[in-house]
Amino acid sequence: MFPNGKYVVHSGGNHRAVVSRELNIPSIQASVTAYLAEEKISKEEYIIIEETRQKLDDLKIKRLLLPMEDKELITKKITYYEQELDAYLKALYIRYN
Repeated sequence: MFPNGKYVVHSGGNHRAVVSRELNIPSIQASVTAYLAEEKISKEEYIIIEETRQKLDDLKIKRLLLPMEDKELITKKITYYEQELDAYLKALYIRYN
């Protein structure tokens, strides 16, 4: 969703809308992401976002290198940081739009 309230389909999402219309399905589950203009956020906010994304990337690489039995703790940390980042981005979106 863009700040003007318009939606755009990112790659891989059109088929849901087409099939739901054809089959007369009133609602479908989808992941919706809002666009946050980079120029609206402060340098500090941008740094927080980028540092969290870097932590996530590092954890995902670390998880790939671990044996299966050791991946659970890393997966929990990844989930935690993903949820934190999502909440932070939503708060910024609400603040600036």
